Amino acid sequence: MAKVHVANALWRIVDRAIQVHGALGITTDMPLEQMLRGSRFARLADGADEVHMQTIARNVIRAYEENGSTRAATGDLM
Repeated sequence: MAKVHVANALWRIVDRAIQVHGALGITTDMPLEQMLRGSRFARLADGADEVHMQTIARNVIRAYEENGSTRAATGDLM
């Protein structure tokens, strides 16, 4: 879950920074261009977000079916 959330948050933050800087944001004069490439790679590094979200959904559904709660699938084991 963290991989999906953090990679997407990074993508949104860098995208907003580029929007703020306008055309300068995508030039090599600013580090934002490299950050954008890095943030895109972070979304693909361990597999596509859709694959991770599908796995998360499968685990949540299985936890609910087995325990009547999604707590175990979301890290709340108390």
